[in-house]
Amino acid sequence: MSDPTKFLATKKELATIPDVNASVQNVDFKTQTYAGKIYLSQELIDDSAVDIKQEVQTQLQQLVLNTDNHNVLALLQTLTSKNVVDIDGLKKIKNTEIDPAILAADGSVVITNQDVFNYLDILKDSEGRYLLTEDVTVQSGKALFGLPAIIVSR
Repeated sequence: MSDPTKFLATKKELATIPDVNASVQNVDFKTQTYAGKIYLSQELIDDSAVDIKQEVQTQLQQLVLNTDNHNVLALLQTLTSKNVVDIDGLKKIKNTEIDPAILAADGSVVITNQDVFNYLDILKDSEGRYLLTEDVTVQSGKALFGLPAIIVSR
């Protein structure tokens, strides 16, 4: 008889479903929930000359963005940087040092500060073509070697 832990069974066949041998390891997800409080009285909402709910929502969205950016920058500072002297160095890192499975997955990006982005944005190849290509799916509107370019402040 075949191993019952390697096949699915119907509930009718078994009173309890056996564990499946799927070779999946438990991943300890360590997440944090961020929160803040804003106290508004109904009187303030009713008597305000501006749409106070919209104003608070706009400010909360900015707080979320600030928090996300702060956390991303803190994470980036823990990574090891690579120094390159030319575009070939960048291509070598992309082609040989980054797992292609990571590059193929959604979410792979090039993160650069404003100065480097400006340098790359005006850089042309020997045929006069800009190095950065158009990418309407990202805020910067540009991609480097097919990866969306994300700009952070200096």
